[in-house]
Amino acid sequence: MGPRGIFLLKPASILRSAVRIEAEALSEDSNARSGSDSKQVLLEDMEAIGFDGSSFVKNLEASVADRQKRGKPPRKIRYVHYCQWAHALLKKDIGGEDAEFGFPCQVLNFIRHIAPGDVKGEIREDAYSVSLKVFCKVLDIPERQKNELL
Repeated sequence: MGPRGIFLLKPASILRSAVRIEAEALSEDSNARSGSDSKQVLLEDMEAIGFDGSSFVKNLEASVADRQKRGKPPRKIRYVHYCQWAHALLKKDIGGEDAEFGFPCQVLNFIRHIAPGDVKGEIREDAYSVSLKVFCKVLDIPERQKNELL
């Protein structure tokens, strides 16, 4: 096995690179659409798939503000929310028994905007990806009411 064999032994790293590049592209796309206003991007994307994200956003902002008033560091604030979301997903039998979840990039960008800080240890390249639609359904985010007057 010559020098070529070294590269053949690392298919997982190639896969992780592809996943990371795709996630970065999605993140850049959502930021490019509405500048850096992650709240507006999240609300627009939830509305596009038929959910009313305003209650989710208000509750998340209130929860983060409450924890900040109690002196909790941003990393711990984000961790608590990640755990709550993971428990909700596990209760609905989404992902494996010991799954690590990759939450939708719009949600992550928003929580990282309202609770900024170092996210280096929070990034999981091989986590079970959750779509925004599944995320909204599992967290019981209300569906958008169709305006019948239009």
